[in-house]
Amino acid sequence: EIYTLSLHDALPILTVRVESGTCYLNLPRSDVSLLPEGQDAQELLVRGMVNSLCSIASVDRVQLLLDGEVAASLGQIDISGPLCKE
Repeated sequence: EIYTLSLHDALPILTVRVESGTCYLNLPRSDVSLLPEGQDAQELLVRGMVNSLCSIASVDRVQLLLDGEVAASLGQIDISGPLCKE
């Protein structure tokens, strides 16, 4: 199943899908400039999204995608692999 939603006012979400416990959260690469400044603020945003999604029973981890592809980072945050709730 594919969903369209927004988890943060400044950062639109293209699609969300869950497969085998992994939630794939697809963000537009062109809107990465809308991230808050500073690593701490970016970490807080990413952690908030991951923790929220991992609170769903069928989600164990979140893989952030940029335009549908795995990327090395989102701003200053490593997103090269799935992230788990902290």
